[in-house]
Amino acid sequence: MRSGNLRWKASTVLICLIGAIAAHAQLTEGTIVGNVTDPSGAVLSGAKVSVRNVGTDATVELTTDDIGYYRAAHLAPGTYEIRVEKPGFKVAILDNVHVSVNFTTRSDVTLLVGSTQESVTVSESVTLVQTEEARLSGTITTQEITELPLNGRQIYQLVTLQPGVTATTAPVISSVPSPTSAVTFDFGFIANGSNPRANNFILDGNSNNNEWLGGQPLIYPSLEAVEEMQVQTLNFSAEYGRNSGAIVHVVTKAGTNDLHGSTFYSTRNSSFDAANAFDQPGQKSPLHLHQFGFSLGGPVIKDKTFFFLNYEGSRLSEGLPSLVITETPAFRQDVFTRFPNSIAALFFHDFPGPACIPGTEFSTGSVSTDPNATNPILGPFLVGPVNPAQNDKCSAI
Repeated sequence: MRSGNLRWKASTVLICLIGAIAAHAQLTEGTIVGNVTDPSGAVLSGAKVSVRNVGTDATVELTTDDIGYYRAAHLAPGTYEIRVEKPGFKVAILDNVHVSVNFTTRSDVTLLVGSTQESVTVSESVTLVQTEEARLSGTITTQEITELPLNGRQIYQLVTLQPGVTATTAPVISSVPSPTSAVTFDFGFIANGSNPRANNFILDGNSNNNEWLGGQPLIYPSLEAVEEMQVQTLNFSAEYGRNSGAIVHVVTKAGTNDLHGSTFYSTRNSSFDAANAFDQPGQKSPLHLHQFGFSLGGPVIKDKTFFFLNYEGSRLSEGLPSLVITETPAFRQDVFTRFPNSIAALFFHDFPGPACIPGTEFSTGSVSTDPNATNPILGPFLVGPVNPAQNDKCSAI
């Protein structure tokens, strides 16, 4: 009896693991479907279809069914070659067929009458409209990722290229007290009016969400390591769940039979930048950003095992101007003299204000002494309107 329970538990765990692996595969792979017909449009059943990954030489072989339909599932993102052959017809070869993550590519094939020793090669064009599914999505390719200018090499800025997606820096407001109750999104976005905290980030099929904050990715992958990024904004399937906003899925690169790599260096320097709007005249806030790294991929065992690695380093040194409102030294001294026992005098004693530097201050108001007015902290003081005439007068009250 105990042995039977153990077998039942082991079977349950195995089924759960298989289900988890299958669900993960759905999020990281693509599919190719199509119909095989003759020149008259009649379907051809029993045609042999070979789908080969150009980079790794991995091949999937299948046969068309009774309606001439074929479906090659669980394909890694990349470029493929489709070869279709049937006795009495020329061999048809479709090259440059691109498979994207969680995307169904349709490639219909027409076989011409002739000998199987002859072949016809057709170069596939990019599929502009998704006809197999109703969801609204877009894929950002490797070329776009590497060639479009990005501030700080931040890939999630590209999400706003999709229709209906707009950037936002709106603060995250939460009724639950926490360190992130009122912080600002670094690269937040709104998809079709959804809440910026409702977006779902996926990296290679795994959750990449900042669970503490929400609406932000946890890991920001290097551009050199990204194969493509898919953004789904409407009608995505229930397999995602969790969030009501956009689905942002990033897939990283993998090695191929060819040894390939890259090095990069990117820099920003305040010497080449315009002055900040809040900088003092003739001054610039310092900014020195250096980003560098490399990527390398290739075969371990040809057609069997591959590797890919990436490193990116970042060094940032910057200063930001800030506006501080503080009392003048003369004002603090006046409080010490006239109200030595006030709370203000104690506060000014324990927390002295910054030194007054001529040329960096401007008046935010004048102070008058009205014996009929009483301030519970400072005493009989009134703060008047801004007085431009007192600009840069460090001794002015």
